[in-house]
Amino acid sequence: KIVPDTVSNNILIDGWSKSERTEAPERALDILMQMEAAFKDGKLHVKPDNYSYTSCIDCFVKSNRPRSGQHAMALLGRMRKLQRDHGGEPPSVDCYNAVINGLAAARNKDSADLAMSILSEMEQGGSGSANTSDKDKNNKHTNNEKDDNDDRSSSSVAAAAPAVPKPNRVTYNTCLKACRNGHDEYAA
Repeated sequence: KIVPDTVSNNILIDGWSKSERTEAPERALDILMQMEAAFKDGKLHVKPDNYSYTSCIDCFVKSNRPRSGQHAMALLGRMRKLQRDHGGEPPSVDCYNAVINGLAAARNKDSADLAMSILSEMEQGGSGSANTSDKDKNNKHTNNEKDDNDDRSSSSVAAAAPAVPKPNRVTYNTCLKACRNGHDEYAA
């Protein structure tokens, strides 16, 4: 019997991402949600990774739907929540770039502004991939621990926040595309 794992599920999500079928984004999202549920139930062999989320985000972006940027943001939020609450992977720079690409595809001012906001977050809080895994290992706090320690200093609370990767060339170029597509105010 073949047991689905992260790799086999990623192949399915990626396949939907490369298809041009109208139901592709929903099908990819269904697979991702099944992976999340299984991982939360302790099935570590189906842990969604950056490839899972990035492929699902790309699927929504390639669908050319008007709300692809919002779907991309929601998927980034899901990934961050899985990391924070269940020990999932932190979003990589590729995942953030896919989200910004989704916002660029939206072709409106609000999406361009949001893309620039994400870039700013990455520039200010960028930890780089070398520090991400160490930071995550050292900052496993449950919600109960956070509630019990409300008097912790703001620096220790900030340290427990998910790591944000540093932007790369693709990040900057994709933000420029979002600004170009959204409005002329930011045009470089």
